[in-house]
Amino acid sequence: MADNNESSDNEIQENSIQVNLDDDIAQGVYSNFILSTMGKEDVVLDFAFIQPHIKKGKIRSRVIMTPRTAKNLLNILQKDLAEYESKNGSIDGLSDDNQFFNGIDLSFN
Repeated sequence: MADNNESSDNEIQENSIQVNLDDDIAQGVYSNFILSTMGKEDVVLDFAFIQPHIKKGKIRSRVIMTPRTAKNLLNILQKDLAEYESKNGSIDGLSDDNQFFNGIDLSFN
């Protein structure tokens, strides 16, 4: 039986990836606006904080990924949001004609 446990432990180790999280990244950043740009081989997500009353914002983080990783992110978010809504109620989405930042012209410096 010890051999079975050892082989199971080895399989788990082979399927595991150790991920380190630096302290400055662990703090996270707040974002209330996302810009998405997609090319043939990558997806760029810019996470920004927009101050609505003064119409000024700053991109806080940029994440670049493959379309396959973006699809995986979509699946994870759909699953997590469905679970959240089942516990907390529906999240009202913004319609195309009633967006929080409707009419804001984005410019990059």
